Amino acid sequence: MKNVILSLAAVLSVTLLRAQSNTSSINSTGDENTTTVNQIGSSNAVTIQQVGNLNQATTQQGSVLTDGTLSVATEGLIQQVQTGNENIVSVEQERENNQAFQTQIGDSNNASLTQNLSRSGGNNSTTQSQEGSFNTVTSQQNGNRNQVTQTGIGDHNFGSARQFGNDNVTTLIQEGNSNSATSLQGSNSFNSTRGMVSQTQLGNDNTAFANQEERDNQILQSQTGDGNNARAVQNVNFFGDNNLTTQVQEGNRNTASSNQEGNNTFRGINNIVSQTQTGDDNTATSNQKGQRNSSTIAQLGNLNTATDTQNDSDHISLINQEGNENTSTSRQNGDTHSSEIIQLGNLNTAESTQNGGNSNTSTITQTGDQNAAVSLQTGNNNIGSMFQTGSLNMANTSQIGDDNTSTSSQSGDMHSSQISQLGNLNIAQSTQNQGSDSSSIINQTGDENSAISLQTGNDNMGSILQTGTLNIANTAQIGDTNSTMVTQEGMSHMSTVLQNGIGNVATVSQINN
Repeated sequence: MKNVILSLAAVLSVTLLRAQSNTSSINSTGDENTTTVNQIGSSNAVTIQQVGNLNQATTQQGSVLTDGTLSVATEGLIQQVQTGNENIVSVEQERENNQAFQTQIGDSNNASLTQNLSRSGGNNSTTQSQEGSFNTVTSQQNGNRNQVTQTGIGDHNFGSARQFGNDNVTTLIQEGNSNSATSLQGSNSFNSTRGMVSQTQLGNDNTAFANQEERDNQILQSQTGDGNNARAVQNVNFFGDNNLTTQVQEGNRNTASSNQEGNNTFRGINNIVSQTQTGDDNTATSNQKGQRNSSTIAQLGNLNTATDTQNDSDHISLINQEGNENTSTSRQNGDTHSSEIIQLGNLNTAESTQNGGNSNTSTITQTGDQNAAVSLQTGNNNIGSMFQTGSLNMANTSQIGDDNTSTSSQSGDMHSSQISQLGNLNIAQSTQNQGSDSSSIINQTGDENSAISLQTGNDNMGSILQTGTLNIANTAQIGDTNSTMVTQEGMSHMSTVLQNGIGNVATVSQINN
């Protein structure tokens, strides 16, 4: 048996200069263990205990600068405990009041820690604990009052935490095998202040990545299951503060991605992203560039895809998917837009685009299977609502202008609805109740036009075209194979058509420019 035990006297005689009140306690049991201690300064304490074979432990507090002067490390406390074989731990500390705790139980684990070397700082605290085999944890802290806690139970897990700045907190919990978690707060160029990262992985083969800069940002990531991937980036390319990202994954092979930044106009401040995935193989993507934006994605089921993009300021986007293989896309450019997409069923597709302008509102609700809805809004204060209940319905709404209102309601199967508004203060309502295969088209070009289309039954076809100002058209069809066409040009026209029966055809054209 060969134990390498370095007493305090031996360490002092080799590596310590001008030391005061240093304390070292080392206990090694096993073969070919190696321990190295280097302390500079006053009131330092080191405790190392190794049980097993071929373990290594390296501790350094303070450093010798390039000009030969000593860097004082005062009141630094390091404790390293290894139980098992072929474990490696290494700690380096600089400045005052730093603390480090590392515990490894198992075989072939590796833990590394660096605090403040080559940069100023102090009062940092790090705790790293691993139970299992072939695990690796690393942490680095530069600044003041930073805290890192990493706890792993299992095999082949990897955890890495890096913090540049002050008052940052990182917490990592891993239970399972082959999980990977990375937390980056601050960088070599910009510090992070009062940032918080929390990562929890319960399962196998999960991956989590967090990145933060600037002040008061938070990233919360939780993974339960296998093969999940969560990624969050905040304020890397632009300055920003007070951003929050929450990613919760329960299931297998889910992917969640979030990016919160500023842009050339706004700092990236007060943005919120919430992503919740329950099921398997879901994908959620949120991209924010601006300030005070809110993005919420909730997925319950399998193989759902949701994408949200927000530029500029004060947008609200909500995507809720319950079912399988649904697809949702929300795009917001401008200011103060609101978009809501709710999908309850399978294989539904919804797309909402709010491009430019201010204060547009879009609502899409799909209940059933294989429905498709597309909403486009360009301008200001437009309101678009689309409701689909049934299967294989299609709805398309386009609003270009200001203060337009449109509502499309479909109940049944294989209905088609198209509403186009080009102008201002137009009102359009299309309702298709029950039955199947009905088609409704409303085109409004001009200002202050009003159109209402109601269809109940099968194979109905209704078309309303309004060009000009102050046109009013009302159409109701109840029965089968009805056809209606209303065309109005000019101003102050009014048309009312009601058909109740089979095979009716009505055409109204009013032109008065």
